[in-house]
Amino acid sequence: MDILKHPTLANLLVRLNLLSSFAVKGTGRQKSKNKSELSLSDSELDAFEQRLDEILIDPGLVVEERVYLISLEKVRDKLGKDWSRSEKIIHDTVNSILKARLSSIDIHIKFDELSYLVVFTSLQPEEAQLKCAAIVGEILEKIVNREPFADLMDINKLTVGRNDDVRIESLPKIEDLLEDAIIRFKNAQVSGGIKAQNPAFAKTGSAEKLGGDVQATFRPMLTMRSKTISTYMCLPIRPAISGFKSGYEVLDDPSDVLQILALDLWVLETGGRAVNSILTEKKNALVAIPVHFETLANHLRQAEYIKSSKATLNAFKKNIIFEIVELPDSVPQGRLIELVSILRPHGRAIMAQFSLDHSNFSGYASSGLHAVGFNLYSRHEREPAIMKKMDVFIESAKKNNLKTYILGLRSLSLYTAAVTEGFDYISGHVLTSVSKKAENFSEFRLDTPYQEMLETDRSAPKD
Repeated sequence: MDILKHPTLANLLVRLNLLSSFAVKGTGRQKSKNKSELSLSDSELDAFEQRLDEILIDPGLVVEERVYLISLEKVRDKLGKDWSRSEKIIHDTVNSILKARLSSIDIHIKFDELSYLVVFTSLQPEEAQLKCAAIVGEILEKIVNREPFADLMDINKLTVGRNDDVRIESLPKIEDLLEDAIIRFKNAQVSGGIKAQNPAFAKTGSAEKLGGDVQATFRPMLTMRSKTISTYMCLPIRPAISGFKSGYEVLDDPSDVLQILALDLWVLETGGRAVNSILTEKKNALVAIPVHFETLANHLRQAEYIKSSKATLNAFKKNIIFEIVELPDSVPQGRLIELVSILRPHGRAIMAQFSLDHSNFSGYASSGLHAVGFNLYSRHEREPAIMKKMDVFIESAKKNNLKTYILGLRSLSLYTAAVTEGFDYISGHVLTSVSKKAENFSEFRLDTPYQEMLETDRSAPKD
């Protein structure tokens, strides 16, 4: 299909001056005389035209609030003289984020020196709005660094009316879009699982939704100093063909920051209910709640999470431990201090999970972290190699006055190594199985994991 023969889209793009470089099909392409009017190369125009041709099999797309114009004019005004020095870096950043966050069936193109045209080809209108606003939020955070940037957002929704008139409408504030999305998400929760009708759970490029089969389990953690199990780590799981998925792997797209936020909020509320149940039954235990680095790293997502934390956990925050997960190994000390300070008022202590390969904890003690650790669940190296890395990890952490924890212990040999190395907190199937709810604290004998092996030896037939 020739995009010039599609009246509504052609009208829309003409009004945007995008077709000023197009001639009637077959007569070639005219060059724009005004370079500031359109900064597109021939190859970009070819690719753009081809993609539009492909999506116009469904003519309704263009009139269903899926075309957006992202403007950087306010950013330019904010940066002043710094704009000209940073312009190339800024556009490289915008392109990089758009390519990373849009699906392969969406399209985007630099429209002029201060704006980008984005077409979402599969999302529903409210989903497209939320995703576009979230992408722009990420772009602005990178560009303006740590300064407030909500007033710099400039996104226009473009639609075509019945008379082919182009309507341009500013997008609502991202806080309002996010608030609506979270409300829809909360209303979709059923039976302790997630029934995702929320656009935050929309799989990019697909109508497939995350079903109501996500559940919470609680992983007991042993405190070595007291030899008690007093902490239960809240873990989302989802049935899979070969067992189950856990953590952020339960999501349709584990890299989607909106899905991550929605899951973090669900785990937060689930953990809060668990603590409330424990205290109601006159029992005592701590519940550890994981929160993704991406949720805390963005001002808007962070604000939504803290708002929910205050509402959910304020009455029993002394029983809550936060575990920051998916931290980049290169996270600066100052950034870590900031993240810990954000969570600290809302819980008893803060832990941070790194990769087993992380070995530099210099200055981390001043961040306010209670403990640093790692998860062996997805590590598939031979055990001797894992044990060597455990040595390096704990040596560096102890040198910097940090307590340590280890998750995912799956064998007696790894358990023995963790105990003898001096890890402060340990957890895994070799200790005890996961529980459907957090229990009261209980004593734990260090020889308990060996009992099954000893009983097996006693029952074995003698020669």
